[in-house]
Amino acid sequence: MICGYFADHGFAVEEAATGAECRHALRRGKADLLFVDIQLPDCDGLDLAKEVRARSDAGIIFVTRRDSEIDRILGLELAGDHYVTKPVNLRDLLARARSLLRRKAIDREAARQRAIVSFGCWMLDLVRRELMISDGTPVPLTRAEFDLLAAIVDADGRPLTRDYLIEVISTGAATSMCAPSMRSSSDCGASWWAQASSL
Repeated sequence: MICGYFADHGFAVEEAATGAECRHALRRGKADLLFVDIQLPDCDGLDLAKEVRARSDAGIIFVTRRDSEIDRILGLELAGDHYVTKPVNLRDLLARARSLLRRKAIDREAARQRAIVSFGCWMLDLVRRELMISDGTPVPLTRAEFDLLAAIVDADGRPLTRDYLIEVISTGAATSMCAPSMRSSSDCGASWWAQASSL
């Protein structure tokens, strides 16, 4: 009933009848929102929700027949964003889901904004591992160049030893960049490279 209603309202829906099916579905792809019943045939829904919460920022709405105050409090304290008891008012559930998804999107955007560090005419995105000129033009960097730059920016003006910078380069994450040559002919590029090189 819930799946059909949400599908009719434009949601891509996948149904899982057990905790095992839910775990399998989450391994196949990311979910933005989960409806979890506390009484699953193969596991406790509270435990499943805690597992999901530990690995994901997906919204979790408990939809269950268990309506005791202790269940409601435990559900909300352990992992749930909302707790709805059956029988369910589908319009209310849809409104809760949409509100939760909006809030999660705002939270993700705020986290992404915190992950972008601006300095001079540069923006460093620590999540996407990209360097950009302030107009949004990407600057290609090698893994070592990005790790070195991130360490310098993180130091916030504190001096860093040569040994520390060598360690940063040798143990940094092995994610390659797809972003503009630091040695570009723009004044911005030349001044940044000179500052970084002087360290």
